[in-house]
Amino acid sequence: MRLFSRAAWAMVASLACLGAVVDAAGGVLEVDLVFPRNETYAPPTDSMPVVFAFQNAAFAQYLNHKISYTVRNQSDLAGNPILSFNHDLRWANWSSHEPYLVAAFHEILKTEGRWRLTWSVNWQSCEEDSFPALGSGRGLIGNDSTWSVDFAVEKGAQAVDLVAATANDKTCPAELGVAINVTGKTVKVPSSANWSGGDTCAVVASSSPTPCTLMQEYGTAAQV
Repeated sequence: MRLFSRAAWAMVASLACLGAVVDAAGGVLEVDLVFPRNETYAPPTDSMPVVFAFQNAAFAQYLNHKISYTVRNQSDLAGNPILSFNHDLRWANWSSHEPYLVAAFHEILKTEGRWRLTWSVNWQSCEEDSFPALGSGRGLIGNDSTWSVDFAVEKGAQAVDLVAATANDKTCPAELGVAINVTGKTVKVPSSANWSGGDTCAVVASSSPTPCTLMQEYGTAAQV
């Protein structure tokens, strides 16, 4: 049996259906690290998942999202290779699920030790007057946020159970998420711009609320 079984994955997917409803006029897009958390886990028999989620995923359209991360074994800094991975989400079907889950499995993470996962979420946005007729304006705006979370793999520790881990979580650690205040306004992007998200770019507000991770919503759903 896989560490993160097909049945467990299906259960998480069903919980995702209970996410927040998107306001077409604009709202908050939240990107969260769902797993791993700052915990100690038993070595998997197969591979370890790294899972992210987009809450109010429809707002991610026209933002050219990318998630990248590295994982290093803190117990072997001299000889351990770094695991590097990225999700290019520019062509994601954001309307297919709510929340939208992004995951990968890594066999190297079944090695015992202390691990540090450093992840970044990147996106592009525009100002309302980015591309006026005369060609002035700032154009595309690059955005990047980076966090780290530590976890351990150790024999005799708790088995990986994503549903149970999120059901018991009542906190909103800052290192686990970012909130993006999407205004609902879009800008037409000229073909000369360095943009691969089609011909439309989203406008975001200059300030965003503090994220409150999806852990709470999963936990509430698991108890229904």
